Amino acid sequence: MKRSASAPFSANTVILSSLFCLLILMVGIAPADTRDGIYYEGEIVELSEKGDRAVINLGASQRVLAGDRFVVIRKGEADIDPATGSQAGPKQLLIGELKALEPNIAFTGVEITKGVKDVTLGDIIRRKTSPPTGITATPIGFRKIEIKWNIQAEPETKGYVVYRSESEHGNFQKLSDINGIENSNYVDTHTRRSPMADSFTYYYKVAAVNSFKTESDMSEMVSAYTADAPKPPANLSGQSNEIRSVPLTWDEHPNEEVAGYIVYRSNTPVGPFESIASLKGRKTISYTDYNEGSGSSPKLEDSTIYHYAISAYSPYEVEGDKSFSIAVRTSDPPTPPLGLEVIGWRAREVPIRWKAHEDKNVRGYFILRSKNETGPFDELVEIKGRNKNGYIDKGSSGYYSGLGKLEDLTTYYYRLQAYNWVDAKSEPSEIVAATTKAAPLPPEDVKAASLRPNSIPLSWRESPESDLKEYRIYRSDKEDGKYRKLGDSPAGKNYYLDDRLDNFETWFYKITAINKEGIESGFSLIGTATTKKLPDKITGLAWDWDGDKVTLKWNASQEMDIETYRIYTKGFFGWSKIAETKEVSFTVPGFKGGEKEVFSITSFDSDGLESKKSDSLTIDLR
Repeated sequence: MKRSASAPFSANTVILSSLFCLLILMVGIAPADTRDGIYYEGEIVELSEKGDRAVINLGASQRVLAGDRFVVIRKGEADIDPATGSQAGPKQLLIGELKALEPNIAFTGVEITKGVKDVTLGDIIRRKTSPPTGITATPIGFRKIEIKWNIQAEPETKGYVVYRSESEHGNFQKLSDINGIENSNYVDTHTRRSPMADSFTYYYKVAAVNSFKTESDMSEMVSAYTADAPKPPANLSGQSNEIRSVPLTWDEHPNEEVAGYIVYRSNTPVGPFESIASLKGRKTISYTDYNEGSGSSPKLEDSTIYHYAISAYSPYEVEGDKSFSIAVRTSDPPTPPLGLEVIGWRAREVPIRWKAHEDKNVRGYFILRSKNETGPFDELVEIKGRNKNGYIDKGSSGYYSGLGKLEDLTTYYYRLQAYNWVDAKSEPSEIVAATTKAAPLPPEDVKAASLRPNSIPLSWRESPESDLKEYRIYRSDKEDGKYRKLGDSPAGKNYYLDDRLDNFETWFYKITAINKEGIESGFSLIGTATTKKLPDKITGLAWDWDGDKVTLKWNASQEMDIETYRIYTKGFFGWSKIAETKEVSFTVPGFKGGEKEVFSITSFDSDGLESKKSDSLTIDLR
């Protein structure tokens, strides 16, 4: 039967309570224990007739304050673990809730705020749950620790609070509130508000929170050591004999949290190693070292051993140790081309041949030329294309025309270099030589005939060379003057007529021979001649008059080849020939007294040359 909370306590109750209070005062803490496996602080010792008030055996000596909240718990049937079939522990039934009124030393009157009809004497009461049990702390990644605990048995549990400290005896700070009784784990992760360090020990405790938001005592302490910086990836390897570059590969890091890798390079196996690349992403498992170049323009040195190491770094950019180094060698430049040969005794050209290079990285060749076997050799021309294997050196052709034209009867020496697609050159090939063909000999016995009217015939001794194409005639008006091309005469024809000349002019001639390749000889010796002069001007022109006719007379020409004399009269439109005679006199027909006329005489020789007109003679019979 229920008992009124306002009724006086029994003598035994008072005595026991007084002793209990004395013990609590001596210890200085509130009682907390288990009953039948259930965590409790006290129990219901008195109930009012209405059932809305009760007395609990906790008071001010147990730090009960007015307004404190309690839950009322009763043991139920034991829970059975479905996995094992064994008894899991007593079942706890949440019966009601209490609110402390005015506590005295050992007892407190309470208001039953929930479960008025269900609360009975002897029911267990508690302000907070038991501390969580089964606490573990396990590192699960970089700056990441998972804390786990057992799910609380107390039904009033609403969640948990996780605390962390950086030392075993340090001050534990709240990390997070966990809502829900079933949520029994928490992952402590590095954040700006709650930073973590690598390779560092952290300490944890957990408290449970009931429906009144009252925390339990903290659990036992656990600790965990955050992960060290990542180890380097395994199986770093590099491919040798690549052109001025080194391809590297490695295994994907087993730690999924690895954020990337750092690649190092050194010229020696012991370093120092220089960072050459920072690669993002765990799945990035290859890198090609171009030494700040590119795939089309790599910049490592040829024939050089480089040493490489690699490390991994965490999401927080904390780098681990470097791997063991590996040695990788870049490729050599191309080998010298083979089979170089030249063809000699060609007119001012040298055909060049060689074997196409077998190295597929070869992009072309440089032909080198010198007039001396010991050099120096100059670059004559660039030949683009690995499979091109021939060129004809004509001297001035091509980009390197500054080397000049080939000379006749001259020995030239050649070497060949191959180059690859990064312009790495091979050593020069062996030296080969070719001598160009000699120029034709100039014509001999050049003759020029003088005293020919308006022309000079030329002749020379025909060249004995079988490949002659033609002769070329040059002329100058001075022996030491500039000779200009006059014309050509085909081979087999050893004469030339220089016509349409003025009379009584002296000319100088040189002749060259040209072969079928167009190679011209030097100049011959000079031939000279003078064209025939005009007949001398007639002198002594006079006239006679015998009353009915006029006769003209003049002195006979002293030149032996004069054939005729020509008689001219001057009219309104100039001079007109009126007669031609072999005599040294002429009777003007039809000339009558009272007339006036002007006459002049010329001589005309056997070559058709006519002298200048004589002084004019005027006859005036008016």
